[in-house]
Amino acid sequence: MNRPNLFDYATHELSQDAVLIWLFRYADPRFSEDGELHRIAQQFVRLFLCGYDKPIKTIQVWKQWENIDITVEINSEIGLVIEDKAGAHLHGDQLHRYRESAEKWARDDHLKLGFFYLNTENPDTDDRTNVEKECFTIIKRSEILHILENYSGSNPILGDFREKLATLERETESFKTLPFAKWTHRAWQGFYDWIHSIRSDSTWMWLNTPNGAFLGMWWNNHDGWLKNEVALYPQIDQGRFTFKMYGESDANRSWGYRLRDCLEEIANELGVNEIHRPSRMSFKGFATALLVVEPEMYLGSGIVDLHAVEKKFELYERMIAICKERVKNE
Repeated sequence: MNRPNLFDYATHELSQDAVLIWLFRYADPRFSEDGELHRIAQQFVRLFLCGYDKPIKTIQVWKQWENIDITVEINSEIGLVIEDKAGAHLHGDQLHRYRESAEKWARDDHLKLGFFYLNTENPDTDDRTNVEKECFTIIKRSEILHILENYSGSNPILGDFREKLATLERETESFKTLPFAKWTHRAWQGFYDWIHSIRSDSTWMWLNTPNGAFLGMWWNNHDGWLKNEVALYPQIDQGRFTFKMYGESDANRSWGYRLRDCLEEIANELGVNEIHRPSRMSFKGFATALLVVEPEMYLGSGIVDLHAVEKKFELYERMIAICKERVKNE
């Protein structure tokens, strides 16, 4: 049996806020009686200081000031604004509002500010884009884990937090060491982040459909309209690779059949035989699956060869590009 881990039960973001605030507080020289915990806490704080190399003499920490998860003042010189997530999404203009509140605080107290976003789960691409637009620095789970792995003490809270982060990291990275049939949703997120590293225009997120929720990823979906905002693009539906048409419902039914037939013709010319039609083509909503590739046909049945997967993507993207040219020239 696995030893019980506090953070398997303390799963709420407020619990995570508490342990992070606890770490910030232990970086204060007044709490150096546990030398090893104090050392690691100071390294943790340095992660947010971006080159500020003065000794840390004083730390003040506030929870939920102006609705900001964690606010920190260091040496009466530096102010840190930290949005902490444990899987939840950003909502509304919260980061913008936090910045406005913090800038007033900084003016009044003559502080230099740093803005940070920390999510111990795997934030989707939309959240990361919004964070970057608001000029918040993303602190990765792996960066925190790298620091905590250097802890040699026996504090059970820090040990449990480190193990929880390590478990999340292992599960996310397991797409590299397990066949896809054994991937959890976090492994799919790791795989999607790998795709995002080689297809920077890609997007992944949870999608809710009448048949249930799943993690979807797509790219090049607006890369040149074919007609009246009709586009052809690749999508992965937490398994199948799909050739999708973007276009509003029945108004583009004829375009769907036209693109499907064109892709099938190109597949025959290129000797691509793993592509088949879905059981039915639904023209409800804004996206229609024209043709699909089953996951074992591009991911294989064993440990995934990422180089081979990228070559498959290039082949399918080539088919899409040829199809676009043909229908434009018809």
